[in-house]
Parts: sequence; structure tokens; C-alpha cells
Amino acid sequence: MKEILLPILMLCSFCVHAKQWSVSNNPAIPAQFPDLNVAVNSSSVLNGDTLIIQGSGIAQPATTINKSLTIIGPGFNPNKSDILVAKMSSITIAVDNVQLIGLSFLGSGSHLFYNIVSGIQIKNCYFQFNNILPNSGFLGSKLRKTIINNCIFYGSGINLNNAPESSVMISNCLFHYFGGVVGIVASNGQLLVRNCTFKGGFLSSITNGVFKYCIFYSSTNNSTFIQNCLFKKCLYFNLTNIPGQAASSGNLGNTYTDNILSDPMFVAPGVANDQFNFTNFDYHLSPGSPAILTTAPFQLGIYGGGSTFSMTGEPFNSSIIRNFEILNPNAPVNGNLNFNIHVTPPTTN
Repeated sequence: MKEILLPILMLCSFCVHAKQWSVSNNPAIPAQFPDLNVAVNSSSVLNGDTLIIQGSGIAQPATTINKSLTIIGPGFNPNKSDILVAKMSSITIAVDNVQLIGLSFLGSGSHLFYNIVSGIQIKNCYFQFNNILPNSGFLGSKLRKTIINNCIFYGSGINLNNAPESSVMISNCLFHYFGGVVGIVASNGQLLVRNCTFKGGFLSSITNGVFKYCIFYSSTNNSTFIQNCLFKKCLYFNLTNIPGQAASSGNLGNTYTDNILSDPMFVAPGVANDQFNFTNFDYHLSPGSPAILTTAPFQLGIYGGGSTFSMTGEPFNSSIIRNFEILNPNAPVNGNLNFNIHVTPPTTN
């Protein structure tokens, strides 16, 4: 089994952010566009532009992304006075070079679909009982030169459609099982998974994948049809079966090197198959953990490999307004408006 490093992923095209636009469907927060669908379909918004989505208690409408845009929300658990997230309905990515950052897929049927696309980046997003899926109405859907990073999949997973031409890197993501399909399924192309933590999740129908520096923790779910994959420097604990080892489940030809069978010693792991929340779980490693290494990536799991993973999901390419207070809301026309504003860098780790 040769290790696939997926160098092609490093050739992803990045958009030049020509212009930024504000989007809000929250009546209390005015913006240039009233919702995501209107913004994407506006003739004023061009390839390479950035849409800043304000947090809201109302989900954005279902939208097809037909331009190469960067779409940025506030994160899935922002550390600020108003904990409002950018709730998505279903999104379909129909063009290359789209970046989705800091968005939350929460409502029933709020999946992220893709056509045949390349140069996609999905970062700091939260999927709750919603998945990344091929568009069933588009023949041959596939993700190429795609990076999925710093995301949480709760009762959710990623389906790669068994596309031989796909090329995907998944790094520093948390897969937390609580029913549903949680994990990575249907990969027959180039797949690199590194520094991910699987809490009760599983793998299915994966050929020629590479898994490095991952933690597989507390699962009764059997991984099935894992073939000719490499598992390098991964940790396994409290599993019914190590991924890819049960021959009765269609697994064969997998290679394991430098792996660890031990408790990773999470700070607060919870119990198997329990509901996820942002306060009762802490997947940092306790001192003395066997998942702490003396050489790069220095840790296994989501906080290793130069990780910027955070339980806030705050986008790390902009400063964060923590609090904004208008001191004289009845200021006269042409008068002075006094306010206090608290701005910090995004929270990481």
C-alpha cells in the first residue's frame, strides 16, 4: 500500500476577494442583501466576491451557489454576547472555487450538495443531522481538489459518491455519533484524512484512502468494505472492531503502521453514543496522553498538526466583534453617535 499524499490538493485555486457584501435575514441587523439566495443571484455580486452572513434565528433559504464566492458566517458557537449563527437551509455547490466558512447546517434536510466541482473549501462549519452529499439530480457528482477542515459532524457525515476522479483532504474534523450516518462513506478516489477524531463514528465503502494521526474512540459500529487503505499512527480505544479489520464486513488489504491501542485521555469525552453539545465535551488531551507525540504533528486528533480547530468555529481570517453597544441611540441628525465596541482575534483551540 503506497501512501497517497494528495499533492494535487495543494494546487487548489483560491478566489481573489474583489468585494465584500453583507447579508442578513435578521430584521434587527440591516445589510446590503436580505438573504443568501438574493445575494448570490444579484448581478452586482461577481465571481471572487465575499458574502458576510450575519447570525440569525432564521434559516437562510435554499440556495444554489452558481458563482465562485467566499461565504463567511460567524462560526457555529461564537464566543460573543449574541450567540447567533448563520443557519443554512440546503446549499448546492454548482461551480468551482467556492469557500464556505463558519456556517451551520441545522434544520431538517439542510444538506450541503455538490455537482462536479473543484477547488472547494469547507471550513469551520457545523453539520447537525445533515450531510455533505452528491446532488442526486446531477449525474456523476464529484469533489475534486477539495479541503474540509475544522468542521464538526454531529449525527452527520460525508458521502463522496464513489467517484474515482475525486480528490479530497479532510483534516481536524470531529465526527460525533448519535444516530444517522456519521463518518466518511463511498470513497473510491484520492482521500487523505488526517488529525480527525471519530467519537462513535464509522467508515464505509472506502478504497485506497489514507488515515493519519486520527483517533477512533468508543464505537460499537462496524466499519464495512474498507479496502487497500493505509492507517498510519492512529489511536484506537473502546471499539468493537478496529476500522477495516473485520474480514466478515468486506474489509481487506488494509495496512496499519505505528498505531496505538490505548485510552487517548480526553479531558471530557462523555460516554458512548451520547448527545453532543458545546459545554460537556472537551477533546483536548490530558497530560500523559499516549496521543501526545514528541515530533510533528505533536498530537493525534483534532488539536494536532498545527490545528486551528476551535469549539467556537469562529472564522480565522477576520477579527471578531465581541460586543457592540450604542450609547446614545437617539443621536440627532448630523450629530455624534457614541458607541463601545470590543474586537478580538478569533478563538482558536
